[in-house]
Amino acid sequence: MARRLLACGAVLCVALAGLLTLPRSFARSQTRYPAFPISVAVAEDRLGQPVVPAAWVTERVSRANEIFADAGAFFEIRETRSLDPRFFALGNRADRNALAASLHPGLINVFVVASLADVDATGFRMGVHWRPPRAAGAHFVILAQSAMPTTLAHELGHFFGNPHSPTPNNIMSYARDGLTPPVFDAIQLRRIGDHAARFRRSREISL
Repeated sequence: MARRLLACGAVLCVALAGLLTLPRSFARSQTRYPAFPISVAVAEDRLGQPVVPAAWVTERVSRANEIFADAGAFFEIRETRSLDPRFFALGNRADRNALAASLHPGLINVFVVASLADVDATGFRMGVHWRPPRAAGAHFVILAQSAMPTTLAHELGHFFGNPHSPTPNNIMSYARDGLTPPVFDAIQLRRIGDHAARFRRSREISL
């Protein structure tokens, strides 16, 4: 009997050790949402040339899908369109707010421009999640031509309710070592799930 208990205990220890070393994909959310549709509007210069090529956009959406996979969320480019040359460079809050007139309802709107001035300090931003004050409930993402491959994921993290994080290599942090892939933590993943459910209930995003 004692030998049998020892044997069972050994099997249990092996099983627990296996659970502790499961690949990261097994830790992903059990919930998988339908694709969240994205509308991408790319500004053009006065010669009608887009500020970024299509591959630039595709790469950033792909990186967002990798980072959001743990939340069971992924994104699909539903449409691409041109943005008026007057939005080529956004220099102030009024420029950002004016984009509200170009929103396509039911989609996550992403606007890509040549440059995006920082309205709170001197300099420029690679991206921002923006809420125009006179457009109730409206919010969207703006990316500059200088945006890194992970910038869209960071701004979508804000879109799904996450504030900045002080933790290095968290996708919502500005501190990165360039070696560790940025991720969401457990609290952020739950927040994404809560917002995803709210978006579905309210039909703010057409799924």
